[in-house]
Amino acid sequence: MEPHRLNAQLLGSGLPAEDAQWAFLESVVSRTNTRGVALFIHKPLFDRDSCEAAVNQRYVIPNSRRRLLDVLGGASLRLVASGHVHQHRRHRVGEVEHCWGPSTAYVLPDRMQPRIGHKRVGYIDYTFHASRVDVRVVESPDLTNHDLDDFPLAYGPELQPAGTRPSEGPFAGGKDATATGQIVVE
Repeated sequence: MEPHRLNAQLLGSGLPAEDAQWAFLESVVSRTNTRGVALFIHKPLFDRDSCEAAVNQRYVIPNSRRRLLDVLGGASLRLVASGHVHQHRRHRVGEVEHCWGPSTAYVLPDRMQPRIGHKRVGYIDYTFHASRVDVRVVESPDLTNHDLDDFPLAYGPELQPAGTRPSEGPFAGGKDATATGQIVVE
């Protein structure tokens, strides 16, 4: 197995590092030959269909998604594994399994995020074989199914329901996030 890094935050950024990442990705794909490829990326590529045009913070933006899928079109893509939405869902599009990994920390209440998958904490156990990938959801008894409503200051007071907002909180200044993923070539 040969892992390579892919930074989802660079997609569509226009930063010089994005061009370098596209060149790197093209070079990796050119070396896969007929080996199966699994893409691990922070955000899901789309909801149901790769042609979706809506720009949404939940998914990779359409222009970057199209380019990524074009580049990966030269590979034997078998799996797109992602997280980001704090919900587990699996669906197949063509020959590609799309698996959203659940959060290991907490779930978001329906008032903050529509339910489009399974809202439970856990993790995914992937087992790679020559011609397939086995995907198993693990809901460990060691993980607690916290609801974000149990932690009112986690995303700042402005996202709390009226009447429950504290005047200030430790996260009031916002937060900085980065995300990287991997491409795995069997």
